[in-house]
Amino acid sequence: MAEPKWLEDLQGNVQGAIKEIARLRRQTKSLKTQLDKTKAKLAQAEEAAAAAATAPESEAWRAERKEVRRRAVRLSKTLEELV
Repeated sequence: MAEPKWLEDLQGNVQGAIKEIARLRRQTKSLKTQLDKTKAKLAQAEEAAAAAATAPESEAWRAERKEVRRRAVRLSKTLEELV
């Protein structure tokens, strides 16, 4: 005997949900990896900035470094929100 249409539809919906959950899990894993890499780069940049802060430099270089740091922090926060 054939299954009722609503049961077939339900099974299709469940299979679709399973595929979507798997896709979202892969995406979450990818975003976490990307976030970890970004945090590591930010830490390196902060260390480099701290080391460079002791050396004489122009005001333009300080302003650029501050802007890069601000953008890196904003990107990191955005990625954390996605995860």
